[in-house]
Amino acid sequence: MKITHTCPGGRSVCPDSATCCLTDAGIYGCCPVMDAVCCDDLIHCCPPATKCDMVHGQCLQNEVSVPRKNKQTDHLTKETSIKNRQLLRTFNDGNNSYIASHT
Repeated sequence: MKITHTCPGGRSVCPDSATCCLTDAGIYGCCPVMDAVCCDDLIHCCPPATKCDMVHGQCLQNEVSVPRKNKQTDHLTKETSIKNRQLLRTFNDGNNSYIASHT
């Protein structure tokens, strides 16, 4: 049994090993990293103790680049998922990461 927590607004649920981050669709998605930094582009997130480098599309820790992650929206509550199926689409970016996107 996975332990989960509900994101702000109660519309999304993330595993405890993930961080709730607001997406470009206006709902919360799950960053697959605990205590992640949510990036201002509302699509990506970075590991803890790093900062988002939006210009170069990376995460920085002491000026060293570390891989950034894509948020996942596959943890929407059933009610939210039904209400937003026309608004959201999820897709595989080649790295088994999912991004919320407008249709």
